[in-house]
Amino acid sequence: MKILLIAEKIDKNDEMFGYFHGRILDFVPYCEKLSIICLEENEHNIPKNVSVFSLGKEKRQSRLKYALNFYRYIWRERKNYDTVFVHMAPVWVVMGGVVWHILGKKVVLWYSHKFVDWKLRIAEKLASVILTPSENSFRIKSKKVVLCPHTVDLEAFLAISNK
Repeated sequence: MKILLIAEKIDKNDEMFGYFHGRILDFVPYCEKLSIICLEENEHNIPKNVSVFSLGKEKRQSRLKYALNFYRYIWRERKNYDTVFVHMAPVWVVMGGVVWHILGKKVVLWYSHKFVDWKLRIAEKLASVILTPSENSFRIKSKKVVLCPHTVDLEAFLAISNK
């Protein structure tokens, strides 16, 4: 399986996002190809066979530059992924969802928060599958929702994304 993973931050030392560094490493054995787009890239131990593309927050780029980089990367890497896994940020599903739909990519959103806004409502329409740890962690009724533990069971993810 070839996966494009989208995360807010890649930084093994970050108090809030550091745990996700380990989760990324868990994906590697299951992937033929793993590409990562992150808003901000800092210290990590991601293997050299995994491509990491930063949108530029660590360089203090503008939001316009983030958006331009995002579209450049999802288009340039389009042959290197079949499935998109978006971690916790529905805005990326909103921004890339139509492009991914046209390209025939499956979009999986992992979301665990009580907050519901217009971005999440649109992301629900554009995503193929929504993974969440409980019904209270995704408060929109949808047939796309699949309950999944906080640690994202990778074998279950692969089974779901291959449907």
